[in-house]
Amino acid sequence: MTFSHKGNLWIFSLLIIDAYLFNNHREAVFMKNLLFLFSLLFYVNVSAEILAEHGDIVMTMDSFHSDKGVARIALFSSSSGFPDQPEKAIKTIDAEIHNGKVTATFTNIAFGAYAVSVLHDENANGEMDTNWLGIPQEGYGVSNDATASFGPPEFDDARFVLETTTLPMRMTIQY
Repeated sequence: MTFSHKGNLWIFSLLIIDAYLFNNHREAVFMKNLLFLFSLLFYVNVSAEILAEHGDIVMTMDSFHSDKGVARIALFSSSSGFPDQPEKAIKTIDAEIHNGKVTATFTNIAFGAYAVSVLHDENANGEMDTNWLGIPQEGYGVSNDATASFGPPEFDDARFVLETTTLPMRMTIQY
């Protein structure tokens, strides 16, 4: 964060010095109150800048074939491990499925580029089940509903940018 309040610090310093130079009690009380209000506004302004650099990603997923098992959702900040190694994700959520839908929120995420993957782990064994050809036997999805002809979707195709305090996203589960 760049500190852009140097001018305010100069005024703040002058107010502190002036508050102690007044002989009149009423003027001194006024200056102390003014000093308090100024410092309160200063800190609220700085706090708002810090908080604004983080946001929430609200994922809504539908088209689950059943409510059986769990939806394993992983948030990645790089291509490392995406989409099928949730242990390399920066955050994960295991969510129950209700009426074929899931809503999950990643909170307090720093602004930046991310991708999300979801596994409908129907048998709750913690991994994607595949047939003998390696074709998935359980539902899955990635952000931007990115697809690939052979193999898993690429991080760059699923990549999105968080730059607001709340980012709603929808995903479709593929089987």
